[in-house]
Amino acid sequence: SVSSINSTTFIFSSTAFVTTNFFVMKVVAVVLLLLCSLCLAFDPEIFYGRTVPTEEYGKEGEFWKATFGEKTETLPPLVIVPGLTGSGLEDKLTDADLPFLCPSNSDWDRIWIQPSRAARVSCFIDQLQQTFDVETDTFHNTDGVEMRPVDFGGVHGIDYLAYTSAGEPVNSTDYMAPLIANLEAAGYVVGQNLAGAPYDWRRTTNPENWNADMQTLIEDLYTKNGNSPVYVLCHSMGNLEFTSFMETKDQSWKDQYVAGFISAAAPWSGASLAIRALVSGLEISFGILSIDAHKIASLVQTFGSVVWMVPTESLLEDKPVVITNETSYNYLDFDNLFTDIGATTARNIYDSLGGSLQSLPNPNVPIYCLYGTNKQTELYYEYDNGLSEQPTTIHYDQGGDGVVPIQSLRKCLSMNPVSSREFNLVSHGDLVKDPLFFNEVMSIVTTGDTTGDESA
Repeated sequence: SVSSINSTTFIFSSTAFVTTNFFVMKVVAVVLLLLCSLCLAFDPEIFYGRTVPTEEYGKEGEFWKATFGEKTETLPPLVIVPGLTGSGLEDKLTDADLPFLCPSNSDWDRIWIQPSRAARVSCFIDQLQQTFDVETDTFHNTDGVEMRPVDFGGVHGIDYLAYTSAGEPVNSTDYMAPLIANLEAAGYVVGQNLAGAPYDWRRTTNPENWNADMQTLIEDLYTKNGNSPVYVLCHSMGNLEFTSFMETKDQSWKDQYVAGFISAAAPWSGASLAIRALVSGLEISFGILSIDAHKIASLVQTFGSVVWMVPTESLLEDKPVVITNETSYNYLDFDNLFTDIGATTARNIYDSLGGSLQSLPNPNVPIYCLYGTNKQTELYYEYDNGLSEQPTTIHYDQGGDGVVPIQSLRKCLSMNPVSSREFNLVSHGDLVKDPLFFNEVMSIVTTGDTTGDESA
């Protein structure tokens, strides 16, 4: 089916933020929504899922423990790897080269996402901006800016997308929080047999020495739990990061330390949304507040993660992803596309990656494929008004999860999984919050298999 796009207006509830000024509440709300969507340029609820009422947290885990208590006495260790933009980030500024009136010095403080900091849009964008060195194939922050993930090994870098300056989570931005609450209610203990592995999601393949940290985390959990191999649960882009890490390990290490790989909503063949974000960015307006889509596109073009996930041959074969009045671009033409839109950094990153997503190898550990289906998912775009404007027509795949097309999700089935399950009408973001998903995870870690239902 086809949908015409004129402009996108996002409204986000101002009640999620603590401030006394109504206008500032609105600005911060829109900026937060912008930041959650800047790599996507579409309804962020599809990406992050609907908010789960906090009074429901842990109920499914309590039921599991009451029903299968004997299975929860010695739960195997579990590491959760989040998806794109799902890791909290904190920065430190030392004489930082930022716009006038932006702070240039500060100690470590959460930037992704702290609403009071996000409200200063120009400062925020410059702090997240990167450069890419083509000689060394490395990313660099703005001069004077250091960046690192929040709470590696804990869960406060993956539970909520936003925290206030006082360190309190913004409940309406829950991400892994409902799943973590259920796991804890079922018997998991953070720091003992449950851990998060956030990473700098702006980058690709071993961001900021993540591989070494991940190896240490898995080995420590293995030792803490009586030499019990570790399950790794990955969502979205987290699957690609973990698989890239596994490419660096020999088979004997995998056999000893990894019990299984729970793959959730993985974009194994990329996602068309990545191309839309890189080409046209996101149009945001609310009242008098308007943020230039080109500025958003320029920022996203420095994110190796987004470039990494452009569609591969496996997604659309030689069919075009972008169509203009003069030409079209398929997976073989992305160099030309990035050149035509003046995205030099994106082109350099793309050339450096060299098709690494298409060639990611099977991790050669027990794998379980879990993903949502039958949600309208963007597939390719028409730009009748030129590439400097928003797409005039978006063509959809009806089988994906709202973010990742079904062809990309089902590539997991080529990895000889132990089992797989499709969740009918469950979106990309809702998957990890879904009670049925939690039950699948518990079945896997306690029996080594899914519940036996092929679809839900």
